[in-house]
Amino acid sequence: MRSPREDQREARILLIVAALGGNEGAHAVEVFALDFLLQHPSLLRQYLSSTKADLPPDAVPGSAETESSEEVLLRWKRSVGGQTLAPMIGRLIARGLVRRATGGRFLLTTRGAETVTDLNAAHAIDGERLPRLAAYVSQNPAASRKALFAALQEAS
Repeated sequence: MRSPREDQREARILLIVAALGGNEGAHAVEVFALDFLLQHPSLLRQYLSSTKADLPPDAVPGSAETESSEEVLLRWKRSVGGQTLAPMIGRLIARGLVRRATGGRFLLTTRGAETVTDLNAAHAIDGERLPRLAAYVSQNPAASRKALFAALQEAS
């Protein structure tokens, strides 16, 4: 049985595919990177400090988020992320919400787009942070990857 946290993360992945995708689809590496950053506020804060992303203060993780005991535990768990992401994407595909496209991309299905509309109406997942960060990643994929690698190196 899946936990509510897993359900919320699957919903976030679906929203990320929608935010990054457009008509061409979302690159898998960008989907996973954005999910990773949203899940780990301390790395997101480091990532943002090395980018030129113009995010409002409420979309940047505050010190309470980055210094929480849960964040400390998540730092320890980072190495197991791939063990959960692949099954989640698989479930989204199996449920007909996302489909694979060429070039390592994911596209929303019609049903997936309807689900995204419902999730956005609920405003339950990552507020303004996800769409603003997704817009930056979509517009600057190379700079975004470089900043992510820099943040990961700094954290290790």
